[in-house]
Amino acid sequence: MKYTLASLQTRSPHQPPLSITEATMEPVAVLDFCSTCGHDLRQLRGVWPKECPNTACKTVHYHPVHTVVLGLIYDDQGPLIIQRGIEPGKGGWAFPGGYQNYGETIEQAAIREIWEEIGITVEPAALQYFGSALSNTGNKSLVFFVARVPDLEQQPRRLCPTETLDSAIATTGSQLCFPSHQDMLAKFFETHAR
Repeated sequence: MKYTLASLQTRSPHQPPLSITEATMEPVAVLDFCSTCGHDLRQLRGVWPKECPNTACKTVHYHPVHTVVLGLIYDDQGPLIIQRGIEPGKGGWAFPGGYQNYGETIEQAAIREIWEEIGITVEPAALQYFGSALSNTGNKSLVFFVARVPDLEQQPRRLCPTETLDSAIATTGSQLCFPSHQDMLAKFFETHAR
Protein backbone atom coordinates (compact mmCIF):
# COMPACT_ATOMS: atom_id res chain seq x y z
CA MET A 1 0.00 0.00 0.00
CA LYS A 2 1.20 3.52 -0.79
CA TYR A 3 0.73 6.22 1.83
CA THR A 4 0.05 9.88 1.19
CA LEU A 5 1.57 12.59 3.35
CA ALA A 6 -1.89 13.29 4.81
CA SER A 7 -2.43 9.63 5.79
CA LEU A 8 0.96 9.52 7.52
CA GLN A 9 0.25 12.74 9.41
CA THR A 10 -3.04 11.30 10.73
CA ARG A 11 -1.53 7.91 11.59
CA SER A 12 -2.48 6.85 15.10
CA PRO A 13 0.38 6.48 17.60
CA HIS A 14 -1.20 3.12 18.49
CA GLN A 15 -0.60 1.72 15.00
CA PRO A 16 2.56 -0.36 14.56
CA PRO A 17 5.56 1.35 12.92
CA LEU A 18 5.74 1.24 9.15
CA SER A 19 7.92 -1.40 7.56
CA ILE A 20 10.52 -0.30 5.02
CA THR A 21 8.17 -1.38 2.22
CA GLU A 22 5.20 0.50 3.67
CA ALA A 23 7.24 3.63 4.29
CA THR A 24 8.20 3.80 0.61
CA MET A 25 5.78 6.31 -0.71
CA GLU A 26 5.29 8.50 -3.72
CA PRO A 27 5.31 12.17 -2.65
CA VAL A 28 1.69 12.49 -3.82
CA ALA A 29 0.81 15.53 -1.72
CA VAL A 30 3.71 17.45 -3.26
CA LEU A 31 2.96 16.57 -6.88
CA ASP A 32 -0.82 16.42 -7.17
CA PHE A 33 -0.68 19.56 -9.30
CA CYS A 34 1.78 20.96 -11.85
CA SER A 35 4.15 23.45 -10.21
CA THR A 36 4.10 25.60 -13.37
CA CYS A 37 0.46 25.79 -14.47
CA GLY A 38 -1.46 24.11 -11.63
CA HIS A 39 -2.94 21.38 -13.86
CA ASP A 40 -4.20 18.30 -12.00
CA LEU A 41 -1.57 15.50 -12.06
CA ARG A 42 -3.40 12.98 -9.87
CA GLN A 43 -4.13 10.70 -12.83
CA LEU A 44 -0.34 10.26 -13.19
CA ARG A 45 0.27 8.75 -9.75
CA GLY A 46 3.03 6.15 -9.93
CA VAL A 47 4.33 7.49 -13.27
CA TRP A 48 7.85 8.98 -13.28
CA PRO A 49 8.84 11.33 -14.73
CA LYS A 50 5.46 13.08 -14.93
CA GLU A 51 4.81 15.30 -17.93
CA CYS A 52 2.05 17.82 -17.40
CA PRO A 53 -0.84 16.85 -19.72
CA ASN A 54 -1.67 20.53 -20.31
CA THR A 55 -0.54 21.00 -23.93
CA ALA A 56 0.34 24.64 -23.27
CA CYS A 57 2.65 23.65 -20.38
CA LYS A 58 4.26 20.17 -20.73
CA THR A 59 6.47 20.74 -17.64
CA VAL A 60 8.27 17.55 -16.67
CA HIS A 61 8.34 16.68 -12.95
CA TYR A 62 10.93 14.25 -11.61
CA HIS A 63 10.69 11.99 -8.55
CA PRO A 64 12.92 13.35 -5.78
CA VAL A 65 15.98 11.23 -5.05
CA HIS A 66 17.90 11.78 -1.82
CA THR A 67 21.66 11.36 -1.51
CA VAL A 68 23.03 9.24 1.32
CA VAL A 69 26.80 9.26 1.87
CA LEU A 70 28.65 6.42 3.60
CA GLY A 71 32.21 6.10 4.82
CA LEU A 72 34.39 3.01 4.77
CA ILE A 73 37.14 4.32 7.01
CA TYR A 74 39.87 1.75 7.46
CA ASP A 75 43.38 0.83 8.54
CA ASP A 76 45.41 -2.36 8.10
CA GLN A 77 42.87 -4.31 10.19
CA GLY A 78 39.84 -3.47 8.00
CA PRO A 79 36.98 -0.97 7.75
CA LEU A 80 35.04 0.39 10.71
CA ILE A 81 31.35 -0.51 11.00
CA ILE A 82 28.73 0.75 13.43
CA GLN A 83 25.80 -0.87 15.16
CA ARG A 84 22.78 1.24 14.25
CA GLY A 85 20.69 2.81 17.00
CA ILE A 86 17.88 3.91 14.68
CA GLU A 87 15.63 2.43 12.02
CA PRO A 88 15.94 1.17 9.41
CA GLY A 89 18.16 -1.65 10.52
CA LYS A 90 18.20 -0.75 14.22
CA GLY A 91 20.61 -3.07 16.02
CA GLY A 92 22.24 -4.17 12.77
CA TRP A 93 25.73 -3.37 11.55
CA ALA A 94 26.44 -0.90 8.73
CA PHE A 95 28.89 1.73 7.55
CA PRO A 96 28.58 5.16 9.15
CA GLY A 97 26.73 7.68 7.03
CA GLY A 98 23.60 9.64 6.41
CA TYR A 99 21.83 12.20 4.27
CA GLN A 100 23.59 14.97 2.39
CA ASN A 101 22.40 18.35 3.68
CA TYR A 102 21.44 21.28 1.49
CA GLY A 103 24.55 23.31 0.66
CA GLU A 104 27.02 20.46 1.19
CA THR A 105 29.11 18.59 -1.34
CA ILE A 106 28.94 14.82 -1.03
CA GLU A 107 32.49 14.82 0.34
CA GLN A 108 31.62 17.39 3.03
CA ALA A 109 28.54 15.34 3.93
CA ALA A 110 30.61 12.14 4.28
CA ILE A 111 33.16 13.84 6.54
CA ARG A 112 30.38 15.36 8.66
CA GLU A 113 28.45 12.08 8.97
CA ILE A 114 31.55 10.14 10.03
CA TRP A 115 32.29 12.79 12.65
CA GLU A 116 28.68 12.88 13.90
CA GLU A 117 28.28 9.11 14.19
CA ILE A 118 31.68 8.03 15.54
CA GLY A 119 33.64 11.20 16.32
CA ILE A 120 36.56 10.46 14.01
CA THR A 121 37.95 13.24 11.85
CA VAL A 122 38.67 12.32 8.24
CA GLU A 123 40.89 14.68 6.27
CA PRO A 124 39.36 15.72 2.92
CA ALA A 125 42.49 14.60 1.05
CA ALA A 126 42.07 11.07 2.45
CA LEU A 127 38.51 10.67 1.14
CA GLN A 128 38.14 8.76 -2.15
CA TYR A 129 35.05 7.74 -4.11
CA PHE A 130 34.51 3.97 -3.81
CA GLY A 131 31.18 3.23 -5.47
CA SER A 132 27.46 3.87 -5.54
CA ALA A 133 24.19 1.97 -5.34
CA LEU A 134 20.47 2.55 -5.09
CA SER A 135 18.61 1.91 -1.87
CA ASN A 136 16.18 -1.03 -1.78
CA THR A 137 13.34 1.46 -2.26
CA GLY A 138 15.00 3.19 -5.22
CA ASN A 139 14.50 6.68 -3.81
CA LYS A 140 17.98 7.11 -2.34
CA SER A 141 21.29 7.31 -4.15
CA LEU A 142 23.98 5.79 -1.92
CA VAL A 143 27.51 7.13 -2.42
CA PHE A 144 30.32 5.20 -0.72
CA PHE A 145 33.71 6.69 0.10
CA VAL A 146 36.86 5.09 1.50
CA ALA A 147 39.41 6.85 3.69
CA ARG A 148 42.51 5.39 5.25
CA VAL A 149 42.87 6.46 8.88
CA PRO A 150 46.16 5.20 10.37
CA ASP A 151 45.80 3.29 13.65
CA LEU A 152 42.01 3.43 13.43
CA GLU A 153 41.59 1.02 16.33
CA GLN A 154 43.56 3.44 18.54
CA GLN A 155 41.54 6.53 17.53
CA PRO A 156 39.31 7.88 20.30
CA ARG A 157 35.67 7.41 19.36
CA ARG A 158 32.69 9.43 20.41
CA LEU A 159 29.56 7.51 19.48
CA CYS A 160 26.41 9.50 18.72
CA PRO A 161 24.15 8.34 21.58
CA THR A 162 20.94 8.51 19.52
CA GLU A 163 22.24 6.87 16.33
CA THR A 164 25.21 4.62 17.12
CA LEU A 165 25.16 1.79 19.65
CA ASP A 166 28.66 0.42 19.08
CA SER A 167 31.52 0.27 16.58
CA ALA A 168 33.90 -2.47 15.47
CA ILE A 169 36.36 -3.38 12.76
CA ALA A 170 34.69 -5.48 10.06
CA THR A 171 36.03 -8.80 8.88
CA THR A 172 35.25 -10.80 5.75
CA GLY A 173 32.63 -12.67 7.77
CA SER A 174 30.82 -9.57 9.08
CA GLN A 175 27.09 -9.50 8.36
CA LEU A 176 25.78 -6.03 7.53
CA CYS A 177 22.09 -5.12 7.66
CA PHE A 178 21.80 -3.59 4.17
CA PRO A 179 22.58 -5.52 0.96
CA SER A 180 24.40 -2.56 -0.60
CA HIS A 181 26.68 -2.30 2.45
CA GLN A 182 27.36 -6.04 2.30
CA ASP A 183 28.27 -5.68 -1.39
CA MET A 184 30.64 -2.79 -0.65
CA LEU A 185 32.25 -4.74 2.20
CA ALA A 186 32.97 -7.60 -0.22
CA LYS A 187 34.33 -5.12 -2.77
CA PHE A 188 36.52 -3.57 -0.07
CA PHE A 189 38.14 -6.90 0.83
CA GLU A 190 38.61 -7.72 -2.89
CA THR A 191 40.35 -4.40 -3.61
CA HIS A 192 42.14 -3.80 -0.30
CA ALA A 193 43.84 -7.13 0.33
CA ARG A 194 45.62 -7.28 3.67
